[in-house]
Amino acid sequence: MLTFALRRGAFISHKVLNSVCSSQRCWTSTLPLLSTPGYTSLSLFSAAGPSFLLSRPASRSPSFLTCTQPIHTSSVRLKKRPTPEPPPQEPKTPKPALYLGYSSVLPFACPTLFMAFNESFIPELAYAQVAYGASFLSFLGGAKWGFALPPSSPAEPDWMNLANSLVPSLMAWAAMLMSDTIVSGINMVIIGLGIALHNDLSLLPTYPTWFKKQRFIVTFVAILTLIGTLVIYGNYPEKKLFSEENDE
Repeated sequence: MLTFALRRGAFISHKVLNSVCSSQRCWTSTLPLLSTPGYTSLSLFSAAGPSFLLSRPASRSPSFLTCTQPIHTSSVRLKKRPTPEPPPQEPKTPKPALYLGYSSVLPFACPTLFMAFNESFIPELAYAQVAYGASFLSFLGGAKWGFALPPSSPAEPDWMNLANSLVPSLMAWAAMLMSDTIVSGINMVIIGLGIALHNDLSLLPTYPTWFKKQRFIVTFVAILTLIGTLVIYGNYPEKKLFSEENDE
């Protein structure tokens, strides 16, 4: 009887406490009850209304219903991440450099195309290619020298940069000395163009990106046309551009 009376009194006191509890009561107030040894709990959650916590002792006894504060179960909105800035765009090729740079391949390509169309090797046109190739190499060497001189230039005027700028001019001079034999002169121009391109892309990588792309395309087309002239020289008969007239 004494045990029954104690349990009955605990039940009545618990009901009185529940009636006093308001809807603003924090759900953490039930933690002491849950942490009490000998109790098991069951939580019922609802997104539309209050949640209830069902607690009972481990032994057989009437269940205890505890009112708790409603819990917001909706997902937390994530903060809007800042849009990453796009990478800086490379500067475009200036129009004067675009037109003048790509038109510089015409003196290389036109003689080869003319000889291929006529199916004959014309020495005057081949010599014109060698002479233009020599002047083109000298221009590339001067561009390297001038690029290294300004104080704000990323290329220092040291032995490496200035000496490399002289190599194309020296090879152009050698090509003109070999102009009596067209094959040797063309080969020297081809070698000079390859060395100048290697210096521009590897030893002096501080040129603008658009200039390096243009240099590669122009050099590739120039070397291709010079090789075409050598092929025409070995496979087609020689023909003078201007016929020689002997006045007797």
